Amino acid sequence: MTKKDINYIKKHLKLENCTVSKICGCLVNTEREKVCVFKENFLAQSDDDMEKYLKLEKKIFSNKLRDNSIISTFSTQEETSGESYKLLRKLANGSLSEEVLMSFYDKVIETYSIASNYLILLFFDSMDLPGDENSLDVYQYVTCLICPMKLSADTLGYDSKDNLIAKMPRSNIVSAPECGFAFPVLHNMQTDLHSIMLYSKKAKEPKTEILVDLTGCKYIRTATQKKELLLNGIAAAYGENGTDFLAEYMKEISPEDNEEIYNEVSLDTMKKSFENISNDPEATNTFITGLEKALENEEILVMDIFMENMLERANVLERRKRMRLLLTECINKIEQNEGKTDLTEEIRSTFLAS
Repeated sequence: MTKKDINYIKKHLKLENCTVSKICGCLVNTEREKVCVFKENFLAQSDDDMEKYLKLEKKIFSNKLRDNSIISTFSTQEETSGESYKLLRKLANGSLSEEVLMSFYDKVIETYSIASNYLILLFFDSMDLPGDENSLDVYQYVTCLICPMKLSADTLGYDSKDNLIAKMPRSNIVSAPECGFAFPVLHNMQTDLHSIMLYSKKAKEPKTEILVDLTGCKYIRTATQKKELLLNGIAAAYGENGTDFLAEYMKEISPEDNEEIYNEVSLDTMKKSFENISNDPEATNTFITGLEKALENEEILVMDIFMENMLERANVLERRKRMRLLLTECINKIEQNEGKTDLTEEIRSTFLAS
């Protein structure tokens, strides 16, 4: 799924272009009981309600790909015989029988736990895909949102019954989705039934495990989690020098254009780079081995681990190296012509000490 795909979907999540046909929901209380269940024609809602619903749905189509929104796939076994995948296919195809919906709600309740009431929302959408005039390609998908309910704050308001300003009763309000998914995904303007988009509001603490249990897809880390793995591994292997080594590595993989950032990073290539940068093969081997074990064959793209803020540090280090070379050359020339002095000794010990 590319940003172009996401922007195309988001264009249809506006009131004037809306293609959502049905909306279903289930309010769950803290006792894991279904308090309210509904199924409605989306276009029968008031414009105001539709806008509020679309605003919620739009949140999970984040442009922060591989972070708040990540794309996962299904194993062949899951696609062939997995109950979760079968249920997703039924929902995506618009099978909205009570049995299908209740099975899905029960699965959410089984896997998701929170200390407040929450609302499960399902949006059913179908949109034409751009193509030639004879093309009948349609993207049909289901979006699931899990939205915590929050109690409104104490506030003053007008009480028309008693004609006075008084404290208003608090009410449960639907908040932004904490997590959710869209299935199937749109990839290069084509429907991809082998992939699913998982959304978590917090990239540092994503709800990936819950969403994996719910949908049956493969586990994958967010870019933020991969950066943390990289930073922790470097700190453990290289200590206080690790940040400088990382800065040099970021300079090395810095993309020249927007396309290169999608290149996959090979751990073998990363190992060679850090061996050259650090001159410590043993520490590098420890670092790469730990990273390999933690990732368990998950791919890493340049965009997952690239840290632009490290580039200035790399430039500073490069300028320092250049200054050391120039200073060394100057001191050598002075000493060759005039011999060592207290000044040249002080410069060597202060600025050129290894």
